Amino acid sequence: MPDEANKNILDRQLFSAQIRDSFADQIALLEQVVNYGTNLVPRCFLTSDRKIPEIVAILSFLKHAVANLDAISILAREGAALACFPHIRSLFEIHLYLKWIFQEDYDRRGKAYFVWNIRQKRYWFRCYLDGTPERAAHIAHLSGSTAENLIVPHNQEEIQRNIDHETARLNNPELDAVNDLFESRMARSGKDVEWYKPFGVNSIRDMAVRLGEEAMYKIFYTQYSQATHGLSFDRQLHFNPAQSELVFDHIRTLQSIDEVYRMTLTFAFRIYRSILERYRPGEIAAFGRKFLEEWRSSFKSIPKVLKEDDKFTITPPVPEVEG
Repeated sequence: MPDEANKNILDRQLFSAQIRDSFADQIALLEQVVNYGTNLVPRCFLTSDRKIPEIVAILSFLKHAVANLDAISILAREGAALACFPHIRSLFEIHLYLKWIFQEDYDRRGKAYFVWNIRQKRYWFRCYLDGTPERAAHIAHLSGSTAENLIVPHNQEEIQRNIDHETARLNNPELDAVNDLFESRMARSGKDVEWYKPFGVNSIRDMAVRLGEEAMYKIFYTQYSQATHGLSFDRQLHFNPAQSELVFDHIRTLQSIDEVYRMTLTFAFRIYRSILERYRPGEIAAFGRKFLEEWRSSFKSIPKVLKEDDKFTITPPVPEVEG
């Protein structure tokens, strides 16, 4: 017999109607922002140099940002606010990556992610090739664990062909200089590093500091990371002192829906503008007009959600004074 959801933890209809009523303008706005992004990707790429840095910035980072925006638009209108946080964290990271690539040394920084991605593929193929140090380490890591059954035989000839293919991709004069940076770091540490580390950036936080985004990192990135890593304790339960009881918070909720829309749209606008400034600067004025004429009103009028115990209050924003 199929299970029914426990309505004290998951009530799929409890908040959805209220969200669609109170946040109708923001739901429509986010969908329009997603639509704009789906057109921005091919428009920017087709008029760019269409080389590796553009493949990385436009077809990887920008397109992934649009995918996150689309996911948030689906989750938020159903009240799955906490599930939006990892996607917002991803948007923040993409914002940083693009800002860092565009800051200076565009060609090498743009290629770094591409090179790192190939190296990662080759590393995992080596984990399944008999006789490699990666294979020995892989078996040692899995040995004695519940994942030991993942140690299965693979077609060694096929694995070798895949390794040779990725190595051939790296043995490209266009990538030599950047690949040498990774090889140099690997020679010192014995392992590959994150794609930005060969350029002296030690972490996402370090990147944020270098780009003048430390405040955004400290305020928002930490809480989004907590949700991503299952550490959102205060969003799972609360104590009701009036009745001396511990209360399960709903999985779907009104809590933080306002923050979800505000931060999602903020990062979307920043990402789109940075892409336009790099690849289609002639569209900046039109983008500004579109924001003012079509998007600004809904963005500036996001209702505020207040939670007290189990009760939510949705307060419309104070209208802006014209002039």
